[in-house]
Amino acid sequence: MVQIILAILRIIGIILLIVLGIAAVLILLVLFWPVEYQISLRKEDQAFEAEGRAGWLFHLLSADVQIRERTGTITLKIFGRRLKTFRIPEGRKAEKPRSQKASRTETVTRSQEASRAETEKTRSQTTSETGTQTRKVQTGRQTSRETSTAGQKTKPGGKAASAGISPRRWAGRIRRTVSSVVSAAGNILAGVSGAAAGIAARTIQKAAKGLVTAMAFAFRMQELPSDIGDIADSFHDHVDAKIGSFRRKAGPFVSPDAFSLYGRIMRHLGRLLHSFRLRRLEGYLLVGTGKPDRTGELIGLLCMILPDTAGTYELRADFYQATLKTRTDAAGHIRMNHVLMFLIRLLKDKEFRKLLAHVRRKGKEGLKGRSAKKRKRK
Repeated sequence: MVQIILAILRIIGIILLIVLGIAAVLILLVLFWPVEYQISLRKEDQAFEAEGRAGWLFHLLSADVQIRERTGTITLKIFGRRLKTFRIPEGRKAEKPRSQKASRTETVTRSQEASRAETEKTRSQTTSETGTQTRKVQTGRQTSRETSTAGQKTKPGGKAASAGISPRRWAGRIRRTVSSVVSAAGNILAGVSGAAAGIAARTIQKAAKGLVTAMAFAFRMQELPSDIGDIADSFHDHVDAKIGSFRRKAGPFVSPDAFSLYGRIMRHLGRLLHSFRLRRLEGYLLVGTGKPDRTGELIGLLCMILPDTAGTYELRADFYQATLKTRTDAAGHIRMNHVLMFLIRLLKDKEFRKLLAHVRRKGKEGLKGRSAKKRKRK
């Protein structure tokens, strides 16, 4: 019985050792087996093209990236077989709604043009009708005038009817014209006097308002220095409160210990970037910003970033026009153990842990405040 139990325990122990060994091998592979990548960029006379490929463990797991102008695809593969493909959305997402809006505007403009044409037709019809009516009226008037003149001419005695008007009628006509002229002149004078009276009343009202405002301003000037002093004091208090709150919030980030921490982080980050550096870089890069000073600064910065590529990679500058042309082939590898060492160095630093705890605490307080505000709004 004891031998059976020992045999079972031995088998369980062997299985556990095998599992632990497999896990250790996988961890070591993930940490120390590099992820190899290759990048190819093309931008000459044709459109922009980019291709990239990354693989791990003899391309057991791999990813292919292809980009053409503003769209592309990302393909994940396992054992060389396609697992899943992701499509990068196009950069111009607003083309469809713009076309829809254009079609809508076209339909609206067409409907407006149709309505305008209908209104013009109706106007032309109405104008033609009114023209015919006016012509009829004018022809009727002309016929009536002709008949009246003919009647006057055909009176006995061979004289016009106007020749037989008496002096009394002439005096009545003159009296009526004079009275109409006098009444019109009286109306004009009354309108002019009313307008003058209105203008005078408005000017008096404006003068009174201006006098009142001037008196109020004069009385206010006596209290103005004290008001200015109160406003200045409140402004200074508000600014001091804002500066104090900003200092309290930014204090942990601008202290001498924080600046020393930033220096250590930059040193660790430099080591990490050095481990991620490109192993192969070939081709050329032609850059021009349109301004000679900016182009020179950009080329100098690129030479600082890529100091060891003078033999295989050429940096060119165009100081006359804005341009970008390249033919770049790059390759390298990344090891996860460098990333792990970078994270371990950061977590070992006491100041970094304090700063991280402060950020997490402030984040929780901000979330609580936002939730409280949402509850109050509800």
